[in-house]
Amino acid sequence: MGTFGELHTAYVEGHAKRFNKKSWRQPFRLIERHVLPRLGKLDVKSITQADICATLGKVTSDSVFKQTLASASTVFTWAIKTKVLQHNPCSGIETKETKARKRRLKNSELALVWPKLTPALRTILLTAQRPNEVRCMRREHIVDEVWWQMPGPEIPELGWPGTKNGEDNLVFLSEPVRELVGEGTSGFVFKRGERLDAVMRKICAELGVTDRVRPHDLRRSWTYFAAKLGVDDPTIDRILNHVVKTTTKVHYNHHKYESQNAAAMTKVAEYVLAVVEGRGTDTDNVVPLRRDSQP
Repeated sequence: MGTFGELHTAYVEGHAKRFNKKSWRQPFRLIERHVLPRLGKLDVKSITQADICATLGKVTSDSVFKQTLASASTVFTWAIKTKVLQHNPCSGIETKETKARKRRLKNSELALVWPKLTPALRTILLTAQRPNEVRCMRREHIVDEVWWQMPGPEIPELGWPGTKNGEDNLVFLSEPVRELVGEGTSGFVFKRGERLDAVMRKICAELGVTDRVRPHDLRRSWTYFAAKLGVDDPTIDRILNHVVKTTTKVHYNHHKYESQNAAAMTKVAEYVLAVVEGRGTDTDNVVPLRRDSQP
């Protein structure tokens, strides 16, 4: 276990996958992308705080910087516990406070962005499901052509990551979504190698969008549209697969609310299509997307 790359592999295989079965992937991807290219081949005992700062100095997003630093720190902390190291080079590095992201599409933005969205990105917007769940959507989980029965647990042999909270979710597929999904009985619904964040970044660059839209913002946009159309909070929470935070943990029986969920999904889908097709919806009283070419 001489290099940081070897240490990271040992941590993931010997600890993270065993004890953090659902949460190890995101930190793994962050370190793989932002840390290993520069520090992976260095002797782990020689890595200093200056090395960490220089490596993460190339990360422009404050939130990604904070998450990546925390992920690397976790690896070094594990190394200390296992007697590989005596100190954590991530300790003492300051991070900026990040505010909860509130970005969502306004109507004028929706009409501009929609034509360039891929089927997977459109499905996020029309179903309000998490990007990674949509990216890994399986035809085996589609029931009667209109329901996406998402298993909570991970199914490695199918490449299904499981839901974020480990709870099953039953998602109604409105007619526009069924057209995006198409036909088939097995396999991934969407192109497996599509990196949704990169695709969304490219779309924003092509449109000259300065306040970049991310895949998760499409899910947040659905929530806004649903609330605007009068969908109640419990229905929105069920569709988003939120576990209600009460003194007693609540898990919804989604089958019990099929009609309400289907009605909400249909209502939002019809609204979105009306906006993108310019069929008499309001403009949400917003300023259109700023472009770099505009004064």
